[in-house]
Amino acid sequence: MSQATLQNRSALRDVIGAFELQSRVIGAIILRETKSRYGEHRLGFLWVFIEPVLFVLGFAVLHTMLGARDHQGMTPELFMLTGLLPYMLFRDVMSQVSASINGNRALLAFPQVTTFDLIVARALLELGTVVAVFAILVTALVLAGQDVAIERPLALFGSYLLAFGFGIGVGAVLAAVSPFFPSIKQLAAQLFGRPMFFTSGVFFTAGQLPESVRNVLLYNPLLHVTEWSRSAFFASFESQFIEFGYMTLFCLSILSAGLMLHSVLQKRALAR
Repeated sequence: MSQATLQNRSALRDVIGAFELQSRVIGAIILRETKSRYGEHRLGFLWVFIEPVLFVLGFAVLHTMLGARDHQGMTPELFMLTGLLPYMLFRDVMSQVSASINGNRALLAFPQVTTFDLIVARALLELGTVVAVFAILVTALVLAGQDVAIERPLALFGSYLLAFGFGIGVGAVLAAVSPFFPSIKQLAAQLFGRPMFFTSGVFFTAGQLPESVRNVLLYNPLLHVTEWSRSAFFASFESQFIEFGYMTLFCLSILSAGLMLHSVLQKRALAR
Protein backbone atom coordinates (compact mmCIF):
# COMPACT_ATOMS: atom_id res chain seq x y z
CA MET A 1 0.00 0.00 0.00
CA SER A 2 1.43 3.37 -1.02
CA GLN A 3 2.39 6.12 1.40
CA ALA A 4 -0.17 8.46 -0.19
CA THR A 5 -2.98 5.95 0.41
CA LEU A 6 -1.98 5.55 4.05
CA GLN A 7 -1.94 9.31 4.53
CA ASN A 8 -5.36 9.66 2.91
CA ARG A 9 -6.81 6.97 5.17
CA SER A 10 -5.25 8.60 8.21
CA ALA A 11 -6.69 11.97 7.22
CA LEU A 12 -10.12 10.39 6.69
CA ARG A 13 -9.99 8.76 10.14
CA ASP A 14 -9.08 12.12 11.66
CA VAL A 15 -12.04 13.80 9.96
CA ILE A 16 -14.43 11.04 11.05
CA GLY A 17 -13.08 11.19 14.60
CA ALA A 18 -13.48 14.97 14.74
CA PHE A 19 -17.04 14.68 13.41
CA GLU A 20 -17.94 12.01 15.96
CA LEU A 21 -16.50 14.13 18.78
CA GLN A 22 -18.40 17.22 17.71
CA SER A 23 -21.61 15.18 17.31
CA ARG A 24 -21.25 13.86 20.88
CA VAL A 25 -20.61 17.38 22.18
CA ILE A 26 -23.64 18.80 20.39
CA GLY A 27 -25.78 15.87 21.55
CA ALA A 28 -24.72 16.44 25.16
CA ILE A 29 -25.53 20.15 24.90
CA ILE A 30 -28.96 19.36 23.44
CA LEU A 31 -29.70 16.99 26.34
CA ARG A 32 -28.57 19.64 28.82
CA GLU A 33 -30.72 22.32 27.14
CA THR A 34 -33.72 19.99 27.04
CA LYS A 35 -33.41 19.17 30.72
CA SER A 36 -32.92 22.80 31.78
CA ARG A 37 -35.78 24.04 29.62
CA TYR A 38 -38.38 21.28 30.02
CA GLY A 39 -37.18 19.11 32.87
CA GLU A 40 -37.94 21.37 35.81
CA HIS A 41 -41.68 20.77 35.54
CA ARG A 42 -43.48 17.62 34.47
CA LEU A 43 -45.71 19.57 32.11
CA GLY A 44 -42.94 21.83 30.85
CA PHE A 45 -42.95 20.48 27.30
CA LEU A 46 -46.73 20.97 27.03
CA TRP A 47 -46.24 24.72 27.23
CA VAL A 48 -44.70 24.55 23.77
CA PHE A 49 -48.14 23.62 22.41
CA ILE A 50 -50.10 26.42 24.06
CA GLU A 51 -49.30 29.17 21.53
CA PRO A 52 -50.09 27.24 18.32
CA VAL A 53 -53.17 25.61 19.83
CA LEU A 54 -54.57 28.97 20.96
CA PHE A 55 -53.92 30.56 17.58
CA VAL A 56 -55.39 27.63 15.64
CA LEU A 57 -58.50 27.37 17.82
CA GLY A 58 -58.97 31.14 17.97
CA PHE A 59 -58.71 31.48 14.21
CA ALA A 60 -61.10 28.57 13.65
CA VAL A 61 -63.70 30.03 16.04
CA LEU A 62 -63.44 33.49 14.48
CA HIS A 63 -63.65 31.95 11.02
CA THR A 64 -66.84 30.10 11.99
CA MET A 65 -68.41 33.15 13.68
CA LEU A 66 -67.86 35.26 10.58
CA GLY A 67 -69.27 32.54 8.36
CA ALA A 68 -66.23 32.61 6.10
CA ARG A 69 -65.52 29.88 3.60
CA ASP A 70 -62.47 27.65 3.53
CA HIS A 71 -59.41 29.18 1.88
CA GLN A 72 -59.25 27.42 -1.50
CA GLY A 73 -59.92 24.05 0.08
CA MET A 74 -57.78 24.72 3.17
CA THR A 75 -59.64 24.23 6.44
CA PRO A 76 -59.21 27.05 8.97
CA GLU A 77 -57.21 24.89 11.39
CA LEU A 78 -54.71 23.65 8.80
CA PHE A 79 -54.56 27.06 7.11
CA MET A 80 -53.52 28.64 10.40
CA LEU A 81 -51.16 25.82 11.34
CA THR A 82 -49.29 25.85 8.03
CA GLY A 83 -48.90 29.61 8.27
CA LEU A 84 -47.88 29.73 11.91
CA LEU A 85 -45.24 27.01 11.98
CA PRO A 86 -42.73 28.64 9.54
CA TYR A 87 -42.90 31.88 11.51
CA MET A 88 -42.51 30.07 14.84
CA LEU A 89 -39.54 28.15 13.49
CA PHE A 90 -37.81 31.34 12.36
CA ARG A 91 -38.63 33.29 15.52
CA ASP A 92 -37.76 30.59 18.04
CA VAL A 93 -34.52 29.58 16.34
CA MET A 94 -33.47 33.23 16.05
CA SER A 95 -34.25 33.87 19.72
CA GLN A 96 -32.44 30.77 21.02
CA VAL A 97 -29.39 31.18 18.78
CA SER A 98 -29.00 34.86 19.67
CA ALA A 99 -28.81 33.93 23.38
CA SER A 100 -26.86 30.68 22.94
CA ILE A 101 -23.41 32.02 23.82
CA ASN A 102 -24.28 34.28 26.75
CA GLY A 103 -26.54 31.58 28.16
CA ASN A 104 -23.85 28.90 28.11
CA ARG A 105 -20.54 30.66 28.74
CA ALA A 106 -19.66 28.19 31.49
CA LEU A 107 -19.55 25.35 28.96
CA LEU A 108 -16.82 27.11 27.01
CA ALA A 109 -14.42 26.22 29.83
CA PHE A 110 -14.34 22.75 28.29
CA PRO A 111 -11.84 22.65 25.40
CA GLN A 112 -14.11 20.38 23.34
CA VAL A 113 -16.96 22.93 23.35
CA THR A 114 -17.00 25.82 20.88
CA THR A 115 -19.44 28.66 20.34
CA PHE A 116 -20.43 26.98 17.07
CA ASP A 117 -21.51 23.89 19.05
CA LEU A 118 -23.74 26.06 21.24
CA ILE A 119 -25.41 27.65 18.21
CA VAL A 120 -25.98 24.33 16.42
CA ALA A 121 -27.30 22.61 19.56
CA ARG A 122 -29.90 25.26 20.29
CA ALA A 123 -30.94 25.51 16.65
CA LEU A 124 -31.39 21.73 16.32
CA LEU A 125 -33.37 21.58 19.56
CA GLU A 126 -35.77 24.24 18.27
CA LEU A 127 -36.09 22.50 14.90
CA GLY A 128 -36.93 19.22 16.61
CA THR A 129 -39.40 20.93 18.95
CA VAL A 130 -41.30 22.77 16.21
CA VAL A 131 -41.43 19.71 13.94
CA ALA A 132 -42.70 17.63 16.87
CA VAL A 133 -45.39 20.23 17.63
CA PHE A 134 -46.45 20.25 13.98
CA ALA A 135 -46.60 16.45 13.77
CA ILE A 136 -48.58 16.08 17.00
CA LEU A 137 -51.09 18.82 16.11
CA VAL A 138 -51.62 17.41 12.62
CA THR A 139 -52.16 13.96 14.16
CA ALA A 140 -54.67 15.48 16.57
CA LEU A 141 -56.59 17.01 13.65
CA VAL A 142 -56.63 13.64 11.89
CA LEU A 143 -58.00 11.98 15.02
CA ALA A 144 -60.61 14.75 15.20
CA GLY A 145 -61.86 13.71 11.78
CA GLN A 146 -60.10 16.08 9.40
CA ASP A 147 -58.88 14.76 6.07
CA VAL A 148 -55.15 15.52 6.06
CA ALA A 149 -52.91 14.61 3.12
CA ILE A 150 -49.59 16.37 2.55
CA GLU A 151 -49.20 16.74 -1.21
CA ARG A 152 -45.41 17.25 -1.37
CA PRO A 153 -43.66 16.33 1.91
CA LEU A 154 -40.14 17.10 0.64
CA ALA A 155 -41.17 20.59 -0.49
CA LEU A 156 -42.83 21.17 2.89
CA PHE A 157 -39.63 20.13 4.64
CA GLY A 158 -37.68 22.42 2.31
CA SER A 159 -39.79 25.40 3.32
CA TYR A 160 -39.10 24.66 6.97
CA LEU A 161 -35.37 24.35 6.27
CA LEU A 162 -35.34 27.83 4.73
CA ALA A 163 -37.12 29.31 7.76
CA PHE A 164 -34.68 27.37 9.94
CA GLY A 165 -31.63 28.73 8.10
CA PHE A 166 -33.02 32.25 8.15
CA GLY A 167 -33.49 32.03 11.91
CA ILE A 168 -29.95 30.72 12.46
CA GLY A 169 -28.51 33.52 10.32
CA VAL A 170 -30.31 36.35 12.08
CA GLY A 171 -29.66 34.77 15.48
CA ALA A 172 -25.93 34.38 14.73
CA VAL A 173 -25.71 38.03 13.68
CA LEU A 174 -27.36 39.11 16.94
CA ALA A 175 -25.16 36.78 19.02
CA ALA A 176 -22.01 38.21 17.41
CA VAL A 177 -22.97 41.89 17.48
CA SER A 178 -24.95 42.23 20.74
CA PRO A 179 -21.85 42.24 23.03
CA PHE A 180 -20.74 45.42 21.23
CA PHE A 181 -24.21 46.93 20.73
CA PRO A 182 -26.53 45.59 23.48
CA SER A 183 -29.50 47.62 22.25
CA ILE A 184 -29.58 45.70 18.96
CA LYS A 185 -31.58 42.91 20.59
CA GLN A 186 -34.36 45.35 21.50
CA LEU A 187 -34.32 46.67 17.94
CA ALA A 188 -34.46 43.14 16.54
CA ALA A 189 -37.35 42.26 18.85
CA GLN A 190 -39.34 45.20 17.46
CA LEU A 191 -38.48 44.39 13.85
CA PHE A 192 -38.91 40.61 13.96
CA GLY A 193 -41.79 40.56 16.43
CA ARG A 194 -45.23 41.85 15.49
CA PRO A 195 -44.24 43.42 12.13
CA MET A 196 -42.78 40.14 10.89
CA PHE A 197 -45.65 38.15 12.39
CA PHE A 198 -48.36 40.18 10.65
CA THR A 199 -46.58 40.34 7.28
CA SER A 200 -45.47 36.70 6.93
CA GLY A 201 -48.75 35.29 5.66
CA VAL A 202 -49.88 33.68 8.90
CA PHE A 203 -53.43 35.04 8.48
CA PHE A 204 -53.64 35.47 4.71
CA THR A 205 -52.31 34.35 1.36
CA ALA A 206 -50.52 36.69 -1.03
CA GLY A 207 -53.35 36.32 -3.54
CA GLN A 208 -55.85 37.80 -1.07
CA LEU A 209 -53.97 41.09 -0.84
CA PRO A 210 -54.39 44.20 -3.01
CA GLU A 211 -51.59 44.38 -5.56
CA SER A 212 -50.02 47.51 -4.06
CA VAL A 213 -49.84 45.90 -0.59
CA ARG A 214 -48.72 42.54 -1.96
CA ASN A 215 -45.81 44.07 -3.89
CA VAL A 216 -44.45 45.56 -0.66
CA LEU A 217 -44.99 42.53 1.58
CA LEU A 218 -43.33 40.18 -0.91
CA TYR A 219 -40.00 41.71 0.11
CA ASN A 220 -40.47 39.68 3.29
CA PRO A 221 -38.84 36.28 2.54
CA LEU A 222 -40.99 34.57 5.17
CA LEU A 223 -44.11 35.38 3.15
CA HIS A 224 -42.60 33.37 0.27
CA VAL A 225 -41.73 30.56 2.70
CA THR A 226 -45.31 30.50 4.03
CA GLU A 227 -46.74 30.47 0.51
CA TRP A 228 -44.42 27.56 -0.35
CA SER A 229 -45.39 25.73 2.84
CA ARG A 230 -49.09 25.91 2.02
CA SER A 231 -48.54 25.05 -1.65
CA ALA A 232 -46.59 21.97 -0.59
CA PHE A 233 -49.16 20.91 1.99
CA PHE A 234 -52.42 21.39 0.08
CA ALA A 235 -53.25 19.91 -3.31
CA SER A 236 -55.96 22.56 -3.71
CA PHE A 237 -53.61 25.54 -3.31
CA GLU A 238 -50.74 26.62 -5.53
CA SER A 239 -49.35 30.10 -4.99
CA GLN A 240 -48.43 32.13 -8.05
CA PHE A 241 -46.33 34.59 -6.08
CA ILE A 242 -43.42 32.46 -4.82
CA GLU A 243 -40.04 33.71 -5.99
CA PHE A 244 -37.84 30.70 -5.24
CA GLY A 245 -34.64 32.46 -6.28
CA TYR A 246 -35.25 35.50 -4.08
CA MET A 247 -36.44 33.44 -1.11
CA THR A 248 -33.54 30.98 -1.24
CA LEU A 249 -30.85 33.58 -1.94
CA PHE A 250 -32.07 35.85 0.86
CA CYS A 251 -32.23 33.13 3.50
CA LEU A 252 -28.91 31.53 2.53
CA SER A 253 -27.20 34.93 2.35
CA ILE A 254 -28.35 35.83 5.86
CA LEU A 255 -27.25 32.39 7.10
CA SER A 256 -23.79 32.78 5.50
CA ALA A 257 -23.40 36.34 6.78
CA GLY A 258 -24.41 35.33 10.29
CA LEU A 259 -21.99 32.41 10.49
CA MET A 260 -19.11 34.43 8.99
CA LEU A 261 -19.75 37.35 11.34
CA HIS A 262 -19.85 34.96 14.26
CA SER A 263 -16.55 33.39 13.16
CA VAL A 264 -14.87 36.80 12.92
CA LEU A 265 -16.22 38.35 16.12
CA GLN A 266 -16.60 35.42 18.53
CA LYS A 267 -13.22 35.83 20.28
CA ARG A 268 -13.65 39.58 20.71
CA ALA A 269 -17.21 39.07 21.96
CA LEU A 270 -16.14 36.49 24.54
CA ALA A 271 -13.40 38.80 25.79
CA ARG A 272 -15.86 41.53 26.68
